[in-house]
Amino acid sequence: SNHGHIFLLCTSRIRCDEIVSRFDKVFVKREPDDDQRREMILSCLAAVDRIDERSTELEQDTNDDIDEILSLVVHHSTGKSAFEISQCCRKVLLICAEASSPIDKCSSILRRRLICLDNMIQAAPPPSLRGGALDG
Repeated sequence: SNHGHIFLLCTSRIRCDEIVSRFDKVFVKREPDDDQRREMILSCLAAVDRIDERSTELEQDTNDDIDEILSLVVHHSTGKSAFEISQCCRKVLLICAEASSPIDKCSSILRRRLICLDNMIQAAPPPSLRGGALDG
């Protein structure tokens, strides 16, 4: 009996065969797919200025632009864990909140946040380069 204790072990290692037999249960958390990353990014960035069906032509151009940027961010975040994406989103919210420049009429808050997130995701080195190879 475990006396009501739960031991949680998290790893990014691919091969854990030598230790897996020591545990009662193993849960594998996969990387999010495109749709999951898209929804996560939108929910993390509090996308309240998202697409409105009754929008004007200028607003529709902005919404189309936002969708293009969002698609790029989703593509660039391939291979990132849900934790990494949400951590980047939190950093983006802080950076954008601290920015003192006013938002012009043709630019949405979401658009700025997405551009900032895309820059951050592309600038982050992969885990194998940050701390050495994970399985090496």
